[in-house]
Amino acid sequence: DDLSDVLQDGHTYYVSVRVTNRAGGQTVNSTSGVMVALPKNITAYVEVNTTCRSSYDIPSNLTSNVSVCGDQNGIGINWKQETTKPGDYAMIYFIAGSTESSDDIISKVNIAPKEKQGDFEFGSLEVEDGEIIMEPYGRMNISEAKGVYDPKSVGLNRFRMEPGRTIYTSIEACQPGDVCSIVASSKQLKMRSTDMIKPADEGCEMSVDLPD
Repeated sequence: DDLSDVLQDGHTYYVSVRVTNRAGGQTVNSTSGVMVALPKNITAYVEVNTTCRSSYDIPSNLTSNVSVCGDQNGIGINWKQETTKPGDYAMIYFIAGSTESSDDIISKVNIAPKEKQGDFEFGSLEVEDGEIIMEPYGRMNISEAKGVYDPKSVGLNRFRMEPGRTIYTSIEACQPGDVCSIVASSKQLKMRSTDMIKPADEGCEMSVDLPD
């Protein structure tokens, strides 16, 4: 009953119920406490790059920040994160979507580093034929993206992206209170061997010719 201002970040607050009977006796029940955790500015450096089992080289006369991949059944990432600045203790996730901020293809896979070098952590993740693989932790089915890695998991899901589609692979950092934000992103264009990249119309990065 001593609150008179805005709740403070990092402080724990309790809610109590006090019951007083006619004789003046009191019974008090309190909650276990709730800590206020306001969002922090994540300043640690994070980098992510897409990987592919069958990559294309973009023609030198075209400038684009998208990688091109001939594998319609998979996608992967290599990532790097600085560990010495505020925000390092946020949980980080891999997501894949049709836009930089969406997870409509693969939703929120918790990732962990494979190795550490100095002030940086490094890791990788692959999506192959319906499975999400993160060495040395194991694998899971795409439909179980919020589950637990299991080295004995059997691939039961189908992952196949149509040609001409751009997939955004992103690293999402989530702080206490489930406050999440995209901290790094990379994109990949899916193509077949018969498809062709060519200069784009004005206002576009490039265009793709997709024969029937």
